[in-house]
Amino acid sequence: MKSKKENERHLKVAITSHFSQPAGRFRLSLPLFGLILSGGHSRRMGTDKGEIIYHQKPQREHLADLLKPFCEQVFISCREEQNITSDYPLIFDQYNSTTPMNGLLSAFSQKKTANWLVLACDLPLMDNQGIQDLIQNRDSSAIATAYQHPDTQQIEPLIAIWESKSYPILNSYFEKGFKSPWRVLKENNVHLVTPYDAKILLNVNSPNDKGLL
Repeated sequence: MKSKKENERHLKVAITSHFSQPAGRFRLSLPLFGLILSGGHSRRMGTDKGEIIYHQKPQREHLADLLKPFCEQVFISCREEQNITSDYPLIFDQYNSTTPMNGLLSAFSQKKTANWLVLACDLPLMDNQGIQDLIQNRDSSAIATAYQHPDTQQIEPLIAIWESKSYPILNSYFEKGFKSPWRVLKENNVHLVTPYDAKILLNVNSPNDKGLL
């Protein structure tokens, strides 16, 4: 397992080298970094949701693999005390918060000019088409492009592209004590996308939710 200093060096090298690489087949003129949010405490599930295996490997690794063809580089967001080992570089939570805002802000603090394609780790039905559709419908003039559930109209801040311009807005909300990324999207210019199939938005947060699969 890499030490904290080794991981920080790995992170710095990865961000510098991959940000300057030429775009691949799926990459756009405005490049994306991938971020798998995996730092939650998984209290309702009773076990680390990122470690659950739905697709022959831990879920966080499966989602990172899905993002890889679309991104300059993919990172795993987590708490340092989780002692995660991964094929992908880690970004440790740096803020005093148990909300996903911690992972978002920690990622932006590492690369303030990056545009982040973010997925929560508890999306076992997310697939290649779901990711590609979100990217193809991206509106970089908005602070974010996010999926919206077609039935409930729920905005999904953790299945979204957060543009670099969102960083100061997120930081301002956090400093004022507002730690919900959902609120940031509700109160600012965001581009909403309807998924080709609502099932890809399914969050599996508890053992009962797994019964819906």
